[in-house]
Amino acid sequence: MLEYQDVLWLLLRDFMTDSEPNSIAEQVREVLEGVQTCIRDIDVECNTLDNDIELGLANVKFEFCERALQETGKKLTAETILAWLIQKKYLAVGWKVEREFPYPERNGSGRSCDLVFHFSNDRKLWWELKLASKAWFNCNEPPVYKYSGYLTYLTGRGKKHSLRQDFDKLGLGDWPTRDFRVICLIAFDRPEDPIDGAVAMVLKQAQDAGMPWEEFATDAWADRRCDEFRIKVWNWVLLPKEPPEDQDVSTLP
Repeated sequence: MLEYQDVLWLLLRDFMTDSEPNSIAEQVREVLEGVQTCIRDIDVECNTLDNDIELGLANVKFEFCERALQETGKKLTAETILAWLIQKKYLAVGWKVEREFPYPERNGSGRSCDLVFHFSNDRKLWWELKLASKAWFNCNEPPVYKYSGYLTYLTGRGKKHSLRQDFDKLGLGDWPTRDFRVICLIAFDRPEDPIDGAVAMVLKQAQDAGMPWEEFATDAWADRRCDEFRIKVWNWVLLPKEPPEDQDVSTLP
């Protein structure tokens, strides 16, 4: 089985040279497919046993919080731990990826982006991550078959950070015209009671507000600890306002 470094290298090696990639669209596609690979690998790496059950991605904070504190000097949330782990994996294969990278000044001081991928042609890919849990499998407690407060992580009602607010944060304002913006959502649910409808509602609200977010690189798999539960990952992309002069981005779904 290929390790994540091998998978990422196969995806990204064409972009580690001084030459311009054949397609910016393909570069973005392969970065995000690499991110999906990272998330799956992190799920497997959450293998500490609790009550003889592996922690799994739903408990990524408990798996990595001590290591993250030692390396970063900060107590990270589950979202920032995932961003930190993904950054480490990309740095291992030679990418320039920065965590908590400041937003452009014209979009307000004090804000920062979870990850920013720097391309060789001076373009950037701004990547924000959100988690939402509708149902999940526990180690020491009964499974949560439906969490009544899951919508707040999507709609922002009563919260300062949500999927809807990230759509606005990255979708509105004056951004560099050459850059891509991406929002990633990792959700925990059950296939028989999926979170998809609520996610689609929030996406439509953002699109109706004039932000042409497009779904890109979606993945889903059964929770290996109990296949009644599922992990699903979405990415949504905003194309840059200024397409490459000599390249075609129309292939980006």
